[in-house]
Amino acid sequence: MNILIVDDHPMIVSFYENALKSYFHKILNIYKAYNCQEAYNGLFADYDIAIIDASLPPYVEKDLHSGADIALLIGKVNPSCKIVIITGFDKKLILYNLFRQIRPDAIIAKNDISAENFIEIITDVLDGKKYQSPTVKNSISEIWANDILADEHNRDILFNLSNGYKINELNTIVPLAEITIRKRLSLIKKAFQIGSNDNLLTEIKRRGIL
Repeated sequence: MNILIVDDHPMIVSFYENALKSYFHKILNIYKAYNCQEAYNGLFADYDIAIIDASLPPYVEKDLHSGADIALLIGKVNPSCKIVIITGFDKKLILYNLFRQIRPDAIIAKNDISAENFIEIITDVLDGKKYQSPTVKNSISEIWANDILADEHNRDILFNLSNGYKINELNTIVPLAEITIRKRLSLIKKAFQIGSNDNLLTEIKRRGIL
């Protein structure tokens, strides 16, 4: 079985590797990478499963900036490879966007991983099952429960505002006219009963959505 492990923390990579080797009694070929460049260099093998940290040092020359980019590239070059995304992010909107962007076989918050459940998750994924860890599942459910945040464009507006973009710059990223973006932002503020953009972002961050 061929396995790709990508994480920028060597101790975590060793944990995954040792757990896999101690459980599986077949021969494992494990390729380890610690950044996007190393992952890219080893990307074109026929992997059965890839375990990827969502946050990785980038490989700018190939326009790879995160584990999400690596996962999407694997999906193109090796569609049969099972994708497991593991992330230290705990903000609901970021977790939701990771899920929506990649649609991995498993997405796991790092604080939900234990020595006991890691192998169980991996074996379930290899058996064709899908998995979301409790933190991720709760985040996705909360986003969908809110009609305003269930809209992809609304999520993109908030996400990019939180990253420092001005309202009059958003139409270069979100495929909507500026007047439409402003109307949507007014509806979002009304839904959260917030008067200003700054207070809206503060409230959304307070709730752990961003």
